[in-house]
Amino acid sequence: MFSASDPVGERAARAALSAFHSPESLAAGLAEHGPVALWEHLARTDRRMAGYHPGHQLESAQLTAQFVIPGDDSWPTRLDALGEAAPLGIWVRGTGDLPALSDRAVAVTGNRHATARGQSRAASIAGDLAAAGRTVTASLAHGIDTAAHTGAHRVPAPPIAVLPCGLDLCHPHDNGDLLRAVADRGGAVVSAFRPGTPVSVFTLRATAQLAAALSAAAVLVEATDQSPAMNAAYTARQLGRPVLALPPDEPHSAYTSGTAQLVKRRRARPVRDADDILIAIALR
Repeated sequence: MFSASDPVGERAARAALSAFHSPESLAAGLAEHGPVALWEHLARTDRRMAGYHPGHQLESAQLTAQFVIPGDDSWPTRLDALGEAAPLGIWVRGTGDLPALSDRAVAVTGNRHATARGQSRAASIAGDLAAAGRTVTASLAHGIDTAAHTGAHRVPAPPIAVLPCGLDLCHPHDNGDLLRAVADRGGAVVSAFRPGTPVSVFTLRATAQLAAALSAAAVLVEATDQSPAMNAAYTARQLGRPVLALPPDEPHSAYTSGTAQLVKRRRARPVRDADDILIAIALR
């Protein structure tokens, strides 16, 4: 049995807090009190947390994925640049060394509903980046992101997959084999959300942010102005990291309205291939 008097450690407190609150909303309280005292306070005042037992919940969730927090050897320090928006912890599956993978990571992302040309370019660029020793970071979404993983696996090289759901799930569900390949072949599967969390508009946006924060640069191959991939571009730009975009083959294509605007407004540097991307990162 667990009771309100059960001791709560920092890891369990961080996991519990992140199940109910965004990092930004907790920033002041964390800075003043720390995660354990903050949890104990909120558990007394927030009825949503009544009956929630952090230690038990963490133990159960870690049967699926490891909860990694700042200060752990496996914590990717690139995330610290997010400041108050940095996650309290991340859920991780896989055999890869996540900090080492993140140190050389490049996010490659774009539309879910992508053109065949866009998917071909994404796979080619990702394969060339992987061959050059870079870690390809992408979600498992259909379209550009799946193509990026496909290109990295052809090398083969271990990528990072970032999911908008708990790691007991796969989004989209028919990419389960790809998820297992990332986890089992030296890569890492990462989520900001505890096991059991379903996909939502919020988790999709947060996942794009997380993918960019884990990476040295963000590359948009094809993106509409409403694509979650645009959040990766915004995050990279806020962090002072290169935002790179492939100029559209057709200037007024609906598939590339977002990437076209980024290039037009000089919020992204146009690139043609992996060589251009590597040069842009080196010049940062």
